[in-house]
Amino acid sequence: MDKRPLILTLKLNPEAELFFNKLREEYFPPERNYLKAHLTLFHALPGEQLSEIQSGLKEIAGKTIPFQLKPESWKAIGKGVAFILDCPELISLHQQLQSRWTSHLTRQDAQKLWPQITIQNKVSLEEARITMDKIKDLRPPPIQGIGFNLFYYDNGPWEFIESYFFP
Repeated sequence: MDKRPLILTLKLNPEAELFFNKLREEYFPPERNYLKAHLTLFHALPGEQLSEIQSGLKEIAGKTIPFQLKPESWKAIGKGVAFILDCPELISLHQQLQSRWTSHLTRQDAQKLWPQITIQNKVSLEEARITMDKIKDLRPPPIQGIGFNLFYYDNGPWEFIESYFFP
């Protein structure tokens, strides 16, 4: 039984993923950029509950239609930059998953979701400010949630487990 924590992300449509990946490649510190652009839903689900979590993801993904995420704005997040999104469907979906896994949630994962895609982190405040000045007027292509991606967290790199696509 694997006890590594599980990370669950929202799978984005290819055009949006490409847009944000290009920005991550440009602005994320290369030594820390071992992930593609993502929107994290849960940071530390229990690895020992993998089969229960996978079963729930298959069930919920099978009943969820792809949905649009409304672009809000770029935001400085301390020592980095993220793109903020608005999506009532995603908030509702996240709450449904929280209810299903309530006994397994960390304090962080039990909080209300703040939908964002981070393109820079762990840089100086000055570097984050410069990045904000460069990208503040960029607008992404349409952003759609098309499924879930599940990973093991391995103290740095994430190990991909499986995708669960919405029909």
